[in-house]
Amino acid sequence: MSFPLPRRAQVKGACAQGNAAAVLYAANTIRMNRVFHAPACVAKRAQATRDAFLADKLRSKPMGFYTWSDHLGTIFRQDRLLQEKLEGAEGILALRAVLDRSPQLLKSYEAVLRLNARLTNPLVGRAASCSASGPDR
Repeated sequence: MSFPLPRRAQVKGACAQGNAAAVLYAANTIRMNRVFHAPACVAKRAQATRDAFLADKLRSKPMGFYTWSDHLGTIFRQDRLLQEKLEGAEGILALRAVLDRSPQLLKSYEAVLRLNARLTNPLVGRAASCSASGPDR
């Protein structure tokens, strides 16, 4: 499963300090060998993030029913990579601004949050307040 990322021209702030953009682009390309549509300042960091994640078998090895097929394993890896702690307020705010400007991306993001809440448990605490529909929006 991949999600639609905006083209380079729409990614204002993607080159900000921190790892937010690199993690997002790396997760989007977890089943491919290269990063697509990433600004040059992000592409190398995204590839390095992806490669380091896949090399760490403890973090990237699928578990449970995710081992039943390659497709499920890819979903596991993508979701697990998206659990990385995001660092750098400027980059995080830039990604949030992209969601605010793109109803389609926001809809996709919220659908993923709803699916994960049904598969596991709803977000609580600080994590819930950081979601797109959280109180600080």
